[in-house]
Amino acid sequence: MKTLTTLLATLLTACITAGSATAADNNDALKKEINKIKKSSSYIYSEVTASTEDEARALAEEGLWNEINSWATSQKKLSASSSFLVKNVNERIESFSLPRGNMYRSFLFVKKADITGGDNAEIIANTTTAETPAITSQPAATPSWPAAVNELAKYTEYSTFVDKIQQLKAEGKVSHFARYASLSNPDIYYLAVYNRAGVMVAILSPGESRLNVATGEPDKVANYSGCGAIGFTLPSSN
Repeated sequence: MKTLTTLLATLLTACITAGSATAADNNDALKKEINKIKKSSSYIYSEVTASTEDEARALAEEGLWNEINSWATSQKKLSASSSFLVKNVNERIESFSLPRGNMYRSFLFVKKADITGGDNAEIIANTTTAETPAITSQPAATPSWPAAVNELAKYTEYSTFVDKIQQLKAEGKVSHFARYASLSNPDIYYLAVYNRAGVMVAILSPGESRLNVATGEPDKVANYSGCGAIGFTLPSSN
């Protein structure tokens, strides 16, 4: 199974709230759009219903990547690629009320034509945007981290990070790792955060008040909206 390592995603979110005639009309239109996409052979999609919008989106995103990988392995032009470049990922969010509370359905989809091999792809930074003047200050001393954390912090690409964490797990240097959406108690995990371009952007320490491993400064999950994360724990001896 190939790993989706490079993703250029434009999220187009339609938030629909039930409770008025207009909202009902919007829900009907949304359902028609979703059904049309599901019937078309031009799209790959994933949908998940959950009690929170964030959970629905995270699980649907994971499902979409799995669907893309599964489809790509059957395509002659893509099956030999070690990574894929995906653009124009779209999302529709629908909320609806149930006796025990609101539920959210996240529907993610992408055109098959927007999936290409990413082996030779390169992302170029936009240097035309206005630059913020640099602020110089004396760097603060950074905390000391376990060897396994320092080792993982060296990796900047999602695919190589996953390979390394699997190796450390096999060597007993990592106890457990899993996607953020599946963690029952995220506070006990280090969080390795990656963006939609498949780039590892931060590792956060465990606890309610997290630190950024690279900078030693306070940091939190909320600072990485739209990113995914892999949680991992270390043996007590690390």
